[in-house]
Amino acid sequence: RLFSVMDEFLNDFEASAETFTAHTTDGFCKITLNDVDYLEAQNKRVLVSLSNDTDIEIRELFSKCEKIFTLEKGFFKCHRSYIVNLNHVEQFTKTQISTKNGTNIPISRNNYAAFKEAYFSYMFPPFHNPPSLFIKFFFFLMIIPPLSFVLCYSIMVTYHRYQ
Repeated sequence: RLFSVMDEFLNDFEASAETFTAHTTDGFCKITLNDVDYLEAQNKRVLVSLSNDTDIEIRELFSKCEKIFTLEKGFFKCHRSYIVNLNHVEQFTKTQISTKNGTNIPISRNNYAAFKEAYFSYMFPPFHNPPSLFIKFFFFLMIIPPLSFVLCYSIMVTYHRYQ
């Protein structure tokens, strides 16, 4: 059971580092989805803003990016020209989103209610769902030290009993 939980945790961790290969003016580059702050449509190109304050201009249609950067992966199209990483949202109002890097991204009037719902559903999933793997792993780490103490104590008592 322990190894299956650890394997599941590792698989989820590796899955969270999903990448995509983008066509740039210099060739191709691999971008990790978690590193993306937001995407901005600019004519027939897309500006990808990364969390390390760098921007990459890619030669992809914004519609193609919409199919890659989905809500299931933690992204939301808040405006006709912007897709934002929900994990990088610092705060938001009815008209704009502020990312952790301090960038302000507009929210269209028609998308505010959907964004608010998507943000809270993604960041704070309903409690009736089964505990996430992270929570299971955290409790596992909390249980191991007391169990190891009990195990060591019982070995020590057994050892001294037969001396």
